[in-house]
Amino acid sequence: IVLIGASAKRVAGALDEVGFSNYQIETSKNLNEIVSSVSHLAKAGDAVILSPGFPSFDIFKDFEERGLLYKAAVNAL
Repeated sequence: IVLIGASAKRVAGALDEVGFSNYQIETSKNLNEIVSSVSHLAKAGDAVILSPGFPSFDIFKDFEERGLLYKAAVNAL
């Protein structure tokens, strides 16, 4: 799990509380940089999804912008 945005630390704390430690916090607010970073973690055949659990107004205008930017970033790989 790669956590992004203003809620990342809060989600990390909740994951720690239940003993889940297989995550990292990405501090970049640039989706191209985030996707590039995550692509280096994935192996051939892996699926990488954007699964927003919180609003991300600290990075994106709205959910539509987030989706369009994610699609563009993945297509640019």
